[in-house]
Amino acid sequence: MGIIEKAEPVKLFCGILHAPDISTEEILSSLTEIFGAIDLQSSSIPFTFTSYYAKEMGEELIRFFSSFSLLQDPANAADWKISSTKLEERFLKKASSSRLVNIDPGYLVSSRLLLLTTKDFSHRVYLRDGIYAEVTLSWRRGSFQRMPWTYPDYNSSFARDFFTKVRNKYILQRKSDDSDRG
Repeated sequence: MGIIEKAEPVKLFCGILHAPDISTEEILSSLTEIFGAIDLQSSSIPFTFTSYYAKEMGEELIRFFSSFSLLQDPANAADWKISSTKLEERFLKKASSSRLVNIDPGYLVSSRLLLLTTKDFSHRVYLRDGIYAEVTLSWRRGSFQRMPWTYPDYNSSFARDFFTKVRNKYILQRKSDDSDRG
């Protein structure tokens, strides 16, 4: 018989895609109001991985990632996606109601990276309130490995290098938490 245990805390991050009309600083300020202090942030790069968002958000999109200082309870994951969706609504183009910002929260533990989404699909698991989760990258053989459904930007060396830094930070935080208790 298995023993029911509380889940380990997780490292919250957000993947941010935005139009140049909105500054990175404005987005980061809004994110910290919701999720707390940012501890790691990637550089910003042009989003050239797909044209999926071009019709709604424009052609010159920018991609970056941020992770947050405090470790979180994964039971709250659906709340993070709901909050990020509400934040996206604050950045709508007034005339067309088109998004200027796409925020995809997720979390990382030492063995995997999960993304949260409002879209159902065969490889996604329902959490609650219209929110689903998917394992997007898994840690195997000393690096993050893609899944068949991993988005091209999350499979890029840019993203995998950043998430390796986040993973390393997470492992240090977990060791520090364990030593504080013992």
